[in-house]
Amino acid sequence: MEKVDITLMSPPSRMVNHYRPPLALMYVAEWYRMHGKKVKIIDVPMKQIVRTRKFWSNIKETLCDIKTEMYRQISEVRTEWLGISCYSPELDEVTTIIEYWKPHTKIMVGGIHPSLFPNDFKVDLVVRGRLDVTYPAYDLVNMKYYTTPNPYAIRGVFLKATYVLSSMGCPFSCAFCAAPKLRECFESGYIKNPVQLAKEIRKLKQDYKIDGFYMIDDLFTLDKNYVSEFSNLIKKEKLLWGCQSRVNTIDEPTIKTMAKSGCIQMDFGIERGSNEELKRLKKGQTVEKTREVFALCRKNRIRTFANYLVNLPEERVKDYKDIRQNIRDIRPTITSFNTFRGYVGCELPDKIPKESTQNWVKIATHKYNSIWENLQDKRNIRNLFRLSYLKQLWQLIWEVINQKFQ
Repeated sequence: MEKVDITLMSPPSRMVNHYRPPLALMYVAEWYRMHGKKVKIIDVPMKQIVRTRKFWSNIKETLCDIKTEMYRQISEVRTEWLGISCYSPELDEVTTIIEYWKPHTKIMVGGIHPSLFPNDFKVDLVVRGRLDVTYPAYDLVNMKYYTTPNPYAIRGVFLKATYVLSSMGCPFSCAFCAAPKLRECFESGYIKNPVQLAKEIRKLKQDYKIDGFYMIDDLFTLDKNYVSEFSNLIKKEKLLWGCQSRVNTIDEPTIKTMAKSGCIQMDFGIERGSNEELKRLKKGQTVEKTREVFALCRKNRIRTFANYLVNLPEERVKDYKDIRQNIRDIRPTITSFNTFRGYVGCELPDKIPKESTQNWVKIATHKYNSIWENLQDKRNIRNLFRLSYLKQLWQLIWEVINQKFQ
């Protein structure tokens, strides 16, 4: 039986993510290793990648199988500590895991919910905030799996890519977001300097032959000087990449520099289609600025991903009309509609979505997203003839067909 000091796991429900490695656990694992501990990560990615109608109808059975396998792997390790990560929607799930394993080992929990509400957990240790470490333990998870060619890292672009983190937190105070509350426990700001970040990505390219990467920071473009320095450092690697941004933290010189370094997509939280609503949400941006930035992205051949938010309190029919008009005005490459649920820490109260709202989101998602237009980016077409890419194409085609006719 393998003996380790600390075993780390995420709740089984997180295993349905498309090729997204458990970066939080990987950073925690590296921190403990730096302090002389032997660490193991329990990670059981889904075998069935294609999300067919049958998959969603059997999701409970799938998650049960994943949980069984995770428990089996934990039972085969003699460990002093079991560490569990927890978001607020996972509280019941994590509580069940704690109750099962508490008689067998000491337990610690960490993540957003334990940091905000430590008294919700009857465990041996609650880790609040984040551990200061600059490099994740890539070797403790199956990075061959997590760098499988897929269109999900930079959404809509088929790449052998993975996710990279350079900073945590967001300094803005949107009314629908828990960021202001999180800042009480999680510091905002960059945790890696540009040289460290570029070095990490070069090693990912060397070790796992990636063609691209996605900066999974809440807000990568907060500091224009940082972004420009990083872009110049990474340019010679000839990798394609994307990131999350805000229209009020980006300008044309920065966009040009990013585009020259291989950035092909930026994701933006647009949320609503009128200045009235944006002001109510304390978004700190305007529809005019949004049009300007999206036009600059098109000019520099950077794809745009526009996120909108519906199901807000005091919502009107006019708000939906404004969103549709805004989509026509800014012409995003990909459009996503998110249904608001108010987590603890949000200024806006929770609101259960109506069936009519959910139907609107489903119809709008299909209406404003052309599969062919999203996938025809030719900057990476040479890779589609690699065997590793060809093996994944049939899965992508099958998933698109099933999603279209659901």
